[in-house]
Amino acid sequence: MLENLLAGSGLGREVINDAVDRFGTPIYLYSVSAMINRFNSLSSLLRDNLDLYYSLKANPNLGVVALFVLLGTGIEVSSGGELALARAAGSTPKRILFCGPGKTLRELESASQSEAVISVESLGELERLRGICRRLDLPADVCLRINPGTGAEAARLQMAGVTQFGMDETSAREAMALCLSDPYLNWVGFHCYMGTQILSHSQVLSNTRLGLEMMTHLARTFNVNVKLADIGGGLGVPYHDGDQAIDLPALAGGLRSLLAEALTTPWFRSCRFIMELGRYLVAEAGVYVCMVVDVKRHRERRFVVADGGINHFFPAGAIGRVVRRDFPLVAITPRQGESVSTVDVVGPLCTPLDVLGKNVALPPVEPGDLICIPRAGAYGYSASPLLWLGHPTPGEILVRDGEFFAVREPGEADDVMAGQRLPPSSFLRAAQIHSA
Repeated sequence: MLENLLAGSGLGREVINDAVDRFGTPIYLYSVSAMINRFNSLSSLLRDNLDLYYSLKANPNLGVVALFVLLGTGIEVSSGGELALARAAGSTPKRILFCGPGKTLRELESASQSEAVISVESLGELERLRGICRRLDLPADVCLRINPGTGAEAARLQMAGVTQFGMDETSAREAMALCLSDPYLNWVGFHCYMGTQILSHSQVLSNTRLGLEMMTHLARTFNVNVKLADIGGGLGVPYHDGDQAIDLPALAGGLRSLLAEALTTPWFRSCRFIMELGRYLVAEAGVYVCMVVDVKRHRERRFVVADGGINHFFPAGAIGRVVRRDFPLVAITPRQGESVSTVDVVGPLCTPLDVLGKNVALPPVEPGDLICIPRAGAYGYSASPLLWLGHPTPGEILVRDGEFFAVREPGEADDVMAGQRLPPSSFLRAAQIHSA
């Protein structure tokens, strides 16, 4: 069971135990070899047709980002902080695409000065960017994020249809006219991302077709050459029982046909096509490891309490979902010949929300044993409320051929005080007197 779940990670029981001996728990482990293998398997099928970009939001660990920069990916960022991280990881500005629906004036200015390509999501954002470029006397490379009216039905999270992302065709036409009339707005192409965690290759192909149709219509209307076309991605990972991995050869064949057809048109002949990938590149390369601190029975239920919970791996909490689907949970400590029983695995937080898994089948575990969540390399550390109740933050460790590098050391008990200042007692007394 454990070996099957960890097969894509390159991490096994011995490596996990060695890492815990050195760094303690809770920790995230990221396999360098697994990330390289996933990238190579994908690029061997797609690279002739597509320029792969790593979507930094999936895992913004500096070591992980630096690895993908070395492998030759571009980087897609969605905030000023991610832009700074991409630069620190070695990405060149022209290989950075800045996306996101809520870019501040400061972020637009920073992106312009760094010469990143800016994916503009609205007419208002385009006007704000134009004002900044004129003030700086510095043109910006701009692509327009477009949003077809049809949603991506097979996506776990939809970003097409009526959402906060991108522009409809009417707004996109106005934005094109503005870009082509202003020397400070260097229009380079389009961006279309319709959904994420898609396990159906036919849905990805349908999304791509819809996006290319909208791009073609706009390019034909304005008789322009598209230099850059981000067709999105959203390739999913099979987390749960019944999930089937995406058919990569079928996807690659379909994409080759769609892009070859686009390249025969006068508007895409010199176009660079981009596919942005995050979860697909890193999810299966990571594991989250925590330690059992208590095992108890409460009436008819048995609880395994760990030293980490949804404060470290928030996706396991399934908060806000109508139907809860547990991530796989595996006991690392082997106990030969002992029967499996059903337990609830919970974290240390003082809230009933802190549940890593309900009715999980585990062999008997004891305090000090290790529990692992496989396929935890995406949207784990960065998507979690790490300081909830003041527990220490988990370490983030790169693993390469049995060697470890702590990109982020495990936290300490006083992490919760980072960035805070104690106000002087005179300030607090004055407030107390005033309230009285």
